[in-house]
Amino acid sequence: MTGGTESGPLPRIRVFRDLGVAVSDQIAVQLTYLIGQGILRPGQRLWSIRQLSSEYGINHNVALVAFGTLQQAGLIESNPARYV
Repeated sequence: MTGGTESGPLPRIRVFRDLGVAVSDQIAVQLTYLIGQGILRPGQRLWSIRQLSSEYGINHNVALVAFGTLQQAGLIESNPARYV
């Protein structure tokens, strides 16, 4: 898995497709917990949308919704790559 900083790789999260809870909500809840517990630290780099989608076999839009939820809550910031 890619992402993270020199503090180590990103922790694993779990996705359950038969849980009856939207996968985007599962991801958002788990990342909120990891942030709240200090496991994910301020400034630590998370997965890109593409990486998250590939790593967990989820649709690109599901990853967008999960990260959008965290952005709206003020828990993460998006810094898209710039091409010059």
